[in-house]
Amino acid sequence: MINNTILRYFYIVLIILIVLLLGVFFYTRDSSEEPYQVLTSSVYEKGTKVDLYRDLPPDFPQEIVLEDKVLDYSGSVINPQGKTQTTVSYISDKRSQNIVDIYIKYLPDVGWTVVEKISYPNVSIIRAEKGGDKVIVSIAPVNGSGVMVTFQYEK
Repeated sequence: MINNTILRYFYIVLIILIVLLLGVFFYTRDSSEEPYQVLTSSVYEKGTKVDLYRDLPPDFPQEIVLEDKVLDYSGSVINPQGKTQTTVSYISDKRSQNIVDIYIKYLPDVGWTVVEKISYPNVSIIRAEKGGDKVIVSIAPVNGSGVMVTFQYEK
């Protein structure tokens, strides 16, 4: 007959091992590559797929997002013909003009050609290309919350 104390320790160790294995499993999963597919609005063409992400989408050029901020939005829209438009945005605590200056200088350093810079009183837009890829960077203040930096990427 097995002592009750030994049996109790065995169960405690077994439960701890199961919890650790589950923790390792969920920790090592790369959630950025698994989109959250959402219901597609009727404004999209039939067959359009919309995916939302926690982090940068897998095909998004990571070198163009400079600030390490929590993303406010990260998603892709894939039309039935296979064309993908990916949008990523975050809130920065920098001033709008500082962000514009940074991207105007930085994008060429990582292989992007700035083809247009437009400035309005409250919004700045930078268009850049690299090969056949295109990105539009929009920079606009958000009332009392900093500056919204949005990237629209087409591949």
